[in-house]
Amino acid sequence: MTNVKFCPLFSGSNGNSIFISYKNTRILIDCGCSFKRIKESLSCIGEDIFGLDAVLITHSHNDHTSALPMILKNLNIPVVGSKGTLQELYPKISEHMKKLYANDTNRKFGLKDLAVESFAVPHDASDTVGYNIFSDNKTISLLTDVGHLSEDLYENVKGRDLVFLESNHDVHVLENCSYPHYLKQRILSDYGHLSNENAGVFASHLVKDGTKKVILGHLSGEANTAELAYDTVSAVLTVNKINVNSDMELSVSKRGELGKPVMI
Repeated sequence: MTNVKFCPLFSGSNGNSIFISYKNTRILIDCGCSFKRIKESLSCIGEDIFGLDAVLITHSHNDHTSALPMILKNLNIPVVGSKGTLQELYPKISEHMKKLYANDTNRKFGLKDLAVESFAVPHDASDTVGYNIFSDNKTISLLTDVGHLSEDLYENVKGRDLVFLESNHDVHVLENCSYPHYLKQRILSDYGHLSNENAGVFASHLVKDGTKKVILGHLSGEANTAELAYDTVSAVLTVNKINVNSDMELSVSKRGELGKPVMI
């Protein structure tokens, strides 16, 4: 049986890109770093940037899209995003309109050996989405840049085998770090980013509904560490009577570092 290969090439407030492959299909979710670095990171895990079949974009912010002009210039592959995202990106991608595809939220579409479905996520960019990725018998959800949790969001993510989940900041560390006041308020707002504590709450519900792997990502540079994110989420899971070692697998995608490929 063929496994799905999942690898965060990098994740964090300084750049985001995730690689997924299944059978003969290879995709990126976001491209928030240089084209060169994406190419080098893919090479490190035995993949070729020129072998990609598509790029999916969650939203327009630069830490998710900075390589997009070079990808459109150098790769003859489709780029998929929400209507609002593509409209916000239009000034820097308008010459490549034939490669751009707008996808409505909650509408599943095929992408070679995979199926893809986007869903709305509360964030301060137009029409931000997360993605559900379906292989023949496994499902993955990618959920970052989450301002607040909701029942609708949970309904879109529950029951997945693997969830890549934002765990952006520790509230106390954020309040006392060197970020300017406006940035702190933005991060803490209902359209900002998800705290470690709330990531733990969300992960607890997911595991109780069958999720076996949770990878924490999109960590803040000054308001979080990989150890703090892991320890906080692990503690919340423990309070909810979930054993991190036997009931599920918890890991962290370290900010700005190539992650370890996961096979599911």
